[in-house]
Amino acid sequence: GMGCSPWGQVTNTDETGQVRIYTQSVIRALQDHLLSTDPELGGPLENLDVGYSGLSSHWESRVLQGSIMAAALGDPAVVRVDPVTLAALQDTGWYSVNHSRAQSLVWGKGEGAMFGLLSTCHDNSSSFFCTGSGLGCHYLHRHKGECQTDPHLDGCRIYKPLMSECWKEENERETETEWSGELYRIDSRCFFSNLSRENVSLSVSDSVVGRCYRHRCTGLNRYQILVSGSDWLDCPVGSTIQVTGYKGLVFCPDKRLCYYPDIGLSIDNQDPHSPAASTTGTVTTENDPLLHQNTIPDPSLTFDPGPTCAEPGVSTDSTLAPVLGVSASVCLLAALMVAYRRYRSSRVRVHAAPEAPSVLQLHSTQSESNNC
Repeated sequence: GMGCSPWGQVTNTDETGQVRIYTQSVIRALQDHLLSTDPELGGPLENLDVGYSGLSSHWESRVLQGSIMAAALGDPAVVRVDPVTLAALQDTGWYSVNHSRAQSLVWGKGEGAMFGLLSTCHDNSSSFFCTGSGLGCHYLHRHKGECQTDPHLDGCRIYKPLMSECWKEENERETETEWSGELYRIDSRCFFSNLSRENVSLSVSDSVVGRCYRHRCTGLNRYQILVSGSDWLDCPVGSTIQVTGYKGLVFCPDKRLCYYPDIGLSIDNQDPHSPAASTTGTVTTENDPLLHQNTIPDPSLTFDPGPTCAEPGVSTDSTLAPVLGVSASVCLLAALMVAYRRYRSSRVRVHAAPEAPSVLQLHSTQSESNNC
């Protein structure tokens, strides 16, 4: 409406107690990410280790795990310069943003407005969270994982990566290969499975856990897997398959492998001209900038396409712009430098994550835009 200041208060606390950023670009970006039309879906801020203003310069880890502005960064190769972060930087007025260079954020994609809430992370409504303390796969499924929590997760539990990278051949143990069919190769990824060889006399558990098998892409969201001693087998997404010579099943995750165009396939021998070939997403360099910092904040970039107003009766907060414009900017640029340097040195390519196989009964093994 008339007289609305683009620099008014844009943070508020929703009905669940979550502090959120309510600017139009951020709301749109999060709606797109979660596939929700909820008009109150503001960008959630971390509630741990907040600054003097009571506001954090990081996203809530339960909702935006893997973002470069999350409170804790993991493997640099899996940290993403995501659309929600770019939207927040644009809305500060300090940056002009090339949104076409945003990187895919796998965590929570398409999960809806209730994703990551304390009221839903324990109810098995999302495969990104787990319950109990069982073994499975990290959500990017490059590693096996253990169901754990940390202070930033507020009691919610996720599969934390173990030191058992599926793509490292040196992690392969002969005894495991003999009875479980696991293969550790550069193209191996973690799958939920309870496979065991039919002719093995060992007493082995039939619990569904994370297992490492080779995979190769045959199209968008289409792939095959290879178990020790087997042929390449089609793994139809969202289903389970059996493998000749083995008891048990392998779950085939949907929209996690061979799906995101900017997440590399990590297959050394893949034909680059093949329809299944894909390039690896990288952190942009100075020759191909993702962000251009403006010397003077440009209010015209604060809200796109129009300003967001503070809710009537809510006092104006003049500290938000510095919080976003300075704290977020400094943190983001510092993190970009670290991530880029590590990325250049490691060149590790990654894949997207699987959905937990409810069909395999994993429960037993995972024991708020205010209008003008």
